[in-house]
Amino acid sequence: MCSSCSLRGGVWPRFLLELHYLARCWRSVLLGALVQLLHSTFTNVVYYMHEPTVKVLKDNGFRLLGGLIPPQYDWVTEVFFFALFITFFVVAFSPILLASRGVASNPPPFSTTLCFRRMLITAGFAACLRIVSFLATILPSPAPHCHVGSPDYDPPTTWVQILFRLDGIKVTTLFIQVKKKSDSAL
Repeated sequence: MCSSCSLRGGVWPRFLLELHYLARCWRSVLLGALVQLLHSTFTNVVYYMHEPTVKVLKDNGFRLLGGLIPPQYDWVTEVFFFALFITFFVVAFSPILLASRGVASNPPPFSTTLCFRRMLITAGFAACLRIVSFLATILPSPAPHCHVGSPDYDPPTTWVQILFRLDGIKVTTLFIQVKKKSDSAL
């Protein structure tokens, strides 16, 4: 048996401790996940109700920040987002990673489960505020996915799509575009 798997320290006891925390706070974790699905559903409802117009809403944020990154460098924002995303996971799982190296402190500085719980509660509050705001103000947005001629314009057309289609992830479209370009180059 390896030293990191012993009963007094290591990954396995840390994993069991995280399971214990999850068993105590599973309701709030489930509620946070359900709020994210609810946010996706209401996003689809608003997208379905969107009436495309020729006149686009003027938005100073788009006007000032839109020219910062040229369209050929859209991937920079995705890389930045995933760098932050991966950093969060590394920090959140650091107690388990440190336990695997035998550096775990007793008691641990924080719990991975409780870190995710806090993140989901915060994201849940933000999602509820966002749902209220975009249901209250359905405006012709300057965003590309709100323009009829745009390749990103794809509102849901059926109730099944409204209820079950998850928010679009630009990365999947980016990977598809890169694959198509690489296939066409061959």
